[in-house]
Amino acid sequence: MDATNMVAHDVESDGVRTFSAKEMAFNILGLMHPLLFSITQVEPIWADLNGGMDCLPDLAEITTRRVRRNLNKKSELRRAIARDTQLISRSSIV
Repeated sequence: MDATNMVAHDVESDGVRTFSAKEMAFNILGLMHPLLFSITQVEPIWADLNGGMDCLPDLAEITTRRVRRNLNKKSELRRAIARDTQLISRSSIV
């Protein structure tokens, strides 16, 4: 999982929807369908693809502080587990 997906997972915990590049491409291509194109010749259509992020009071606060803090905690925990595993494997060899 790349860093963007890890951030997206935490942001989704606030009740918003995130889209992968493939999902967003599918949504945009869907808007280009001939049926929708014919509708746009008569009236405009509104495609709201923000996933509810407009309802978050402070997206920057969520992503830069809380999400990154959670990622750092997980990273520290994984490093500690790796160190412990390494120490255990060394002590079992001796």
